[in-house]
Amino acid sequence: MGFGAVITSGPANTPLGDDLVQWLVEARVEQELSAPTRFAIRFEEDTCEGKPAVLKAAEIKPNTLIAILAPAGNGVTCLVRGPVTQVKFSVQLGVAGSWVEIHGEDRRVELDRACIQAAWRGLASTAATRILAAYGFVPDVQATTKLYADTDHTLNQSGSDLSFIEQIARENGFELWIEYGRNLPAPLPGAPIAITETALLKPSPPRGATPGVAVLLAPPSAPTLRVNVPPDQCPNVTAVQVNTDVERPNAAKGAAVDPRTGRLDRTQATDPQPGVGNGPRLVQIDGVKRELCVTTAGGADELQGKQEAALIEAGWFVEVTASTTAHMLGGVLKPHDVVPIDGIGDAYSGPYQVKSVTHVINAADHFMELRLRSNIGNRD
Repeated sequence: MGFGAVITSGPANTPLGDDLVQWLVEARVEQELSAPTRFAIRFEEDTCEGKPAVLKAAEIKPNTLIAILAPAGNGVTCLVRGPVTQVKFSVQLGVAGSWVEIHGEDRRVELDRACIQAAWRGLASTAATRILAAYGFVPDVQATTKLYADTDHTLNQSGSDLSFIEQIARENGFELWIEYGRNLPAPLPGAPIAITETALLKPSPPRGATPGVAVLLAPPSAPTLRVNVPPDQCPNVTAVQVNTDVERPNAAKGAAVDPRTGRLDRTQATDPQPGVGNGPRLVQIDGVKRELCVTTAGGADELQGKQEAALIEAGWFVEVTASTTAHMLGGVLKPHDVVPIDGIGDAYSGPYQVKSVTHVINAADHFMELRLRSNIGNRD
């Protein structure tokens, strides 16, 4: 039986040859909202004419670009593309049982290699767009509203490009992630694969122009996670655990000094992120007001934006962990997808956003450990 994923090497994304594929044991990909996607690939090791068969391969040397693609429908979907950052190996007496393992993460690691001091003017989103484009990404950045200028204060960067963009994301209630296209054509044997890397910096799920209206990121072919449902509805999840954390802040207030006038302005903020279902938000469930404190340099407009961003993150109070396989599910899920869950009781069945996925791929199957989140509960 062949290996359950396509693995490529180099900037042209050329699939590994049979001389390496024959030694593949397992590929692991860990994807998470706004965090680097990390991967590990394990090979069995052997000797050829007294030299290691795998460790000497140029295709897995440090800083080599690796992509891992999984079958999806009639084509493939790219789970990760990035450089090798670690090479590990173990040598056993007699060679049998020896192995080589490479680790890496997506290309946002390239944004974290230089320390930069800069003062940006204009919109934070414009600065992020320019930085992402400079690294060869296709930027998809939602416009921010705060205008930075010498007359007020500039947007100061003192650190890597990655930490600077992550700061912009935190302060605006955005997420940062990379997409590679979901339905790539099935690759021809040995032929390079065209992979486009789009860097997204925006809310997830999106916030519509109309307040309170959620725009969901569910792909047209997104499966439903079915847990305790009748056998004729084909359960496709092997285990599920639900956790609700109700001690979450739902409001904020504060004060900030206008840098131009010296006037003290007061702010009040609530979570602007719409729910992903039809039930009530946490504050509507128990009626308890829980406030958070956010401090910042700058005026009230900047403070309120940061308060809203913090409340967005705090608003996700229901979390589900689930286990499944690509065969059972009939597809592959990724972070930021919004999918329904059926069969966990009326109070919690409904749409959830995928928060993280751990993919473990070998010759037998493609296993997935999922974490999903919701900001809506009690869907009775």
